[in-house]
Amino acid sequence: MQKNIFFILFLSILCSALPAQSSDSITKMLDSKTVTFNEVSYFAAAYLDLEQDTVNLDNAASVLQSAVKFPKLKNTEGALCFKDFAYICMRVWNIPGSLNYRLFKSPRYALRELKALRCIPPFTDPDAYITGRDMLYVMSKCAAAAEVRNAKEKSKQNVKGKSK
Repeated sequence: MQKNIFFILFLSILCSALPAQSSDSITKMLDSKTVTFNEVSYFAAAYLDLEQDTVNLDNAASVLQSAVKFPKLKNTEGALCFKDFAYICMRVWNIPGSLNYRLFKSPRYALRELKALRCIPPFTDPDAYITGRDMLYVMSKCAAAAEVRNAKEKSKQNVKGKSK
């Protein structure tokens, strides 16, 4: 019962974070056994509101890379593993990360940071391929974490503005 409630909550957060997506693309992604960079880029570009009218699976990667750079990402053609996906999420949602991630900006430290933030389960194999369901779950957790961080920053700015 608790899993069902959590899954319904997860889908509602996902639907609010990705309003431009059709139900067909989300359903297809939930059933997918592996995820490619283009598919991740499609959902990330929709979340960031990047050219919503012209984004499709074929050009989503180029649209996203025009806004966010991925210098350490080696695999952009085949199925993505968890560490590469974590690196993409850290870059897309601009999650600051730990000291190691800030120094090296590598997929390994991105995965460790998302595990620490509880966006990814702690015993996840870094080289395992990510499924569509896992991708949508992690993206919604990253989006929620980024929104909380942005709200905290905005409240700090409001407090500073009132104290002046």
